[in-house]
Amino acid sequence: MNDRFTQDLFQRFPRLYRGHTKPATETCMCFGFDCGDGWFPLVRDLSEAIEVACDRDQTPTPEAFQVKEKFGGLRVYVRGATRAVAELIARAENESLGICEECGREGAVCITESRWYKTVCAEHARAFDMRPALQYQTSAR
Repeated sequence: MNDRFTQDLFQRFPRLYRGHTKPATETCMCFGFDCGDGWFPLVRDLSEAIEVACDRDQTPTPEAFQVKEKFGGLRVYVRGATRAVAELIARAENESLGICEECGREGAVCITESRWYKTVCAEHARAFDMRPALQYQTSAR
């Protein structure tokens, strides 16, 4: 995520991202947000929802220690999450699988020949030479 968006999130949500000045031995937030700009609104809305939920429930705000893309989806790792916060994070992570990480338009999880996953819109799928990834299926055995 670009520096302008990163600084905006750090400034708007100082409780959630309070560890961003800690060394890399304690947090990955010192590196910022390891995802594309297209997910900025999703991360912003999630961050706000977490702080609002903590205020409402009168619980401590968890500390985010990593926000990144992994296998095409958003991953948000925090210390001290309540059940309500964990549910907010799970919803946002699931929602990310339908949002282009590059531009924020509707997208789908795609894959390259070298098995690199990324959620992108049709335009970015063509630009990155990606094709739709097969859905993971589970079967009862």
